[in-house]
Amino acid sequence: MTTFPPWPSEADSQLRVHVNRTLNLRTIKAIGYDMDYTLVGYQAAQWEERAYAYLKQNLIEYGWDSPEFKALEFDAERVIRGLIVDQDLGNLLKVNRFAYVKQARHGLDALSFDAARQAYGTSIDLTTDRFTQLDTLFSLSEGCIFAQLVDLFDRQGLPGVYDYRGIWSAVRKALDEAHIEGELKRDLLKDPDNYLVRDPLAARTLLEQKRAGKTLMLITNSGWAFTRQVMALAYDPYLPDEMTWRELFDVVIVSSRKPGFFTGTHRLFEVMDDEGQHLKPFAGQLRSDAVYLGGDAGQLEGLLGLSGDEILYVGDHIYGDVIVSKNLLDWRTCLILAEMEQEVAYLEAIRPLQEQVDGLMAQKQRLEIEYDRARANDLLGQQSTRKKQGMLREQLVSLDQDLGDCLRSMGKHTNPYWGSLMRAGADESLLAQQVERYACVYAARISGLGLATPFHYFRSKRSMLPHDL
Repeated sequence: MTTFPPWPSEADSQLRVHVNRTLNLRTIKAIGYDMDYTLVGYQAAQWEERAYAYLKQNLIEYGWDSPEFKALEFDAERVIRGLIVDQDLGNLLKVNRFAYVKQARHGLDALSFDAARQAYGTSIDLTTDRFTQLDTLFSLSEGCIFAQLVDLFDRQGLPGVYDYRGIWSAVRKALDEAHIEGELKRDLLKDPDNYLVRDPLAARTLLEQKRAGKTLMLITNSGWAFTRQVMALAYDPYLPDEMTWRELFDVVIVSSRKPGFFTGTHRLFEVMDDEGQHLKPFAGQLRSDAVYLGGDAGQLEGLLGLSGDEILYVGDHIYGDVIVSKNLLDWRTCLILAEMEQEVAYLEAIRPLQEQVDGLMAQKQRLEIEYDRARANDLLGQQSTRKKQGMLREQLVSLDQDLGDCLRSMGKHTNPYWGSLMRAGADESLLAQQVERYACVYAARISGLGLATPFHYFRSKRSMLPHDL
């Protein structure tokens, strides 16, 4: 008999659930799960390095076979989730919640503050097709090779393309072909230990939710042949007795075509074989022993007799899983951000430095007020304060140097090119703003929900306004 690992007595950074809006799990009747990077975790660097290799090979077959291109290698740190691709200028951008560009790189080279301001002004319109957000971990390979190709294009050109938009289109086409051909998934199934992130507590999470009376749903864009194999690898070893992962779920829907599953109306089919090749149109009632393909969220709500805030959906794609289900259906949402383990570890590591920065900034603000008052007194013809102003300027310069040293030290604990995932300078990043607005809760792993139990009442912290003390 399988023995579950015990829950830790306290939530560490790996299992912490972060709350944007109050969520009472006791009122949730059905929980839907995405699979890739949600129910099943992957080693992102290894997976994306392999994706990069297939992507690169497809581009070589397009005729991009120069020695310089063949020498390119994947760099997992070059791209983080949430960056914006500027297809017109060949730049990668990190923007804040106001769509103001805080960092920009043309290819691999950082743009200066003045160059970025000249190119983008005070904000950019993210609704145009010029800009594309890299919003999942599956985006790391395409973002990396796009930046490298921009550099190569500027130096020597690329066959068949005449601008940066052409480069992005070629990268997207080559990556789609790599996924469609299935090489990546076959590689994973041949060597799961190299690609899978195994979490025994995830199985316990689902089993407790199931036994608490929740209707559990698997809704994935992956096909049935891959889904059944990878779910067995990730869950069956950690379930009791002879139980399999299929017994956890009341509804299994594959090839769901999200976000279209949430935004449109599509026919639902029953899968009749292990390879997912034989289908028959759905009729009647949903069965827990059946596997379905396609369909849409509105039809699912009708079949379940549930809607809106009775359903919690858990996924890793900020748009395809969270924004559309929240906006269009008013489902409750949980975003899985695997990077939160590193993000929280980063915050813990820089805590002493952050306290030092806060103290220095408070000193700087007091000195700036004193300096500005001295200048204002001079304007009124009062006693000259030039000497005092000079002393204050020297103190401010010294403070700025100390602040720079602290900020550089803080940067050593996070991504060397883009910094923190959820920050753009002192402000929230665009990704953080999307998470705050659309995800009721978010966590690094689904086992965070398990630690909280299926009956937990997640309460958001009191929000702080600028005038709050």
